[in-house]
Amino acid sequence: MEVSVATSMSWKNKETQQWDSKTTWHKLMFSGKQAESAAQKIDKGTVLFAEGPTVDEQWVDKHKQNRVTKAMRVETYRIVVKDNPSASNGMGDGQDNGMNPMTKEEMDDFWGES
Repeated sequence: MEVSVATSMSWKNKETQQWDSKTTWHKLMFSGKQAESAAQKIDKGTVLFAEGPTVDEQWVDKHKQNRVTKAMRVETYRIVVKDNPSASNGMGDGQDNGMNPMTKEEMDDFWGES
């Protein structure tokens, strides 16, 4: 199973004092039982952390332009859930593995926003 995910970043341009932003699209590739689990749990708008090796897939679009897709072979993932720390772990194997979804408080701690 493959899922397209957008990551965005914003910053204030020091020269223009205007806010700039950039969105990058990535392809997450799930396999095996984990793909079955992810297919049931991940919908449009789901916020998650994913870990695994990354690859750049090169291809040519219909306008003959060279393109690169950022891709990840997902080994583990965590769905970010505000109020349900006991939800499934995303491992697709029915085991706990310490990979429970992150709470809002854990996300704030991770990003240093507490």
